[in-house]
Amino acid sequence: MTPSRCLTALTGLVLAAFALVVAFGLTALWLTGKSVPLHLGSRGVLLGVPGTLAASALAAAIGVGFGALLRRQTGAIVLTLIWLLVGEPLLAVAGIQRYAPGHVIAAVVDAGRHSGELLHFWPGTLLALVYAAVLAAAGTFAVGRADVT
Repeated sequence: MTPSRCLTALTGLVLAAFALVVAFGLTALWLTGKSVPLHLGSRGVLLGVPGTLAASALAAAIGVGFGALLRRQTGAIVLTLIWLLVGEPLLAVAGIQRYAPGHVIAAVVDAGRHSGELLHFWPGTLLALVYAAVLAAAGTFAVGRADVT
């Protein structure tokens, strides 16, 4: 990946870490206020943290590559939502949805707690890296050929 894509992935990681800290803090406050015992430090909860951080970094890199390819924020958001809400479920008909970008990112979040419709952690991570690299290359080519005068 290019240095700017690495910086994007790092930014996604930092934002995800901040969001996790805020979510854990607010959850702890809310559960304490309801007099519910806290289990935020349990193994099941903490197993999701590294996968969530890694998936956020990969999703940021994929998003920047896709955004550079389209160059219109509204179009990129609309196409991404249509893909996630319509495209990937349609792939389930053929049984190949596990290789789609949204399912690949979900496999990274899953972090090894394999479900039947997701890839395992490492194949999902490698495929997410391939998506990021392909979209980064395509986005770099598109931006390089664009007339910015």
